Amino acid sequence: MNEFGESVHICHLCQKQFKQNWLLQKHKKTCKGPKRPTSPLPEPDEDGIFRCKKCVKVFVNPDIYKKHLKHSHTKAYCEVCITAPGYETKVELLQHMKTEHKDNEEYKCLIPGCKKYFRTKLDCQKHCREHKTVTSRCPTNYCNFCADLFTNRKKLWLHLKSTHKDLTNCMCSACFVVEDNLSALEAHVAAKHKAIIKKPYACRICARLLGNGVKVSEHIKLHGEHLVNCRVCGSIFHSEPELKVHLEEHTDVPETKEQKPRPERKSVTPVETKPEELLVSKRLRTVHTCNLCHRTFRVMGDLLKHKASEHDIPVSGEFCFTCDTQLVSPDQFRDNLIS
Repeated sequence: MNEFGESVHICHLCQKQFKQNWLLQKHKKTCKGPKRPTSPLPEPDEDGIFRCKKCVKVFVNPDIYKKHLKHSHTKAYCEVCITAPGYETKVELLQHMKTEHKDNEEYKCLIPGCKKYFRTKLDCQKHCREHKTVTSRCPTNYCNFCADLFTNRKKLWLHLKSTHKDLTNCMCSACFVVEDNLSALEAHVAAKHKAIIKKPYACRICARLLGNGVKVSEHIKLHGEHLVNCRVCGSIFHSEPELKVHLEEHTDVPETKEQKPRPERKSVTPVETKPEELLVSKRLRTVHTCNLCHRTFRVMGDLLKHKASEHDIPVSGEFCFTCDTQLVSPDQFRDNLIS
């Protein structure tokens, strides 16, 4: 009852009051507890630049810096422990849920054999809708470090390699299982993913498929700079001498010819060109020359007008453009072309 004598329904997480029960039930689906106080934005440096203290990023606009702090470095709070302080990362919150609230059925999957825990009720309900029975396929797009859910494997892969980069150095690319060292990872791949490592251009350490042999050699260097691989069978060795001894076993492989080094190109000194040579190198234009006064014209019409005005030669259709001769009759024009 409130001060006006009306019956109210109170949320036990954030202490909000509702007049009807259905409004309270709708509110509980998205309620995350009381609103947490926001920390003030830190002041910029002397040069007016905001430098994030938790990562290496630098910002000029304060609004963008505020969004970065909100989405990347917000504290994660437990929905059960309302008064507990927040955790710096989602990984710490998930560890808290596994230790302090491991018996709470609202934050874990109840299917036998599925030992997945979640930070929120909504994520747990979404997972349980897909994983209904023991025989149904368990959703694999689940991050084992922070319990985030993803719509496909590619987004999960990008999340693991960006957010949990330090924890996924020995991770299997096929099933996303993380081992303690490279030898344990290689043994896991050899036992669980035999079909994948038989394919060409597959890494035998993490079962990742690549495009060609060069990319495989470059990828193996990420597991260790001292590692080398055999391009014939894909075996991996820890040193060059071991690889040379192994290559002697491949007797049916033709020997590759040694490539001769390319000769060095001689430096060519630039030659100074005179202005007269530049004029000659330009594209030559066709000109029409008068056979009487040797005056040149660019257009044939101008030449005909010149002959009509200066040399009193009538302009007619019987004009030979080959020898620039004005003819009187078509018969003379035909005889001029034949000769």
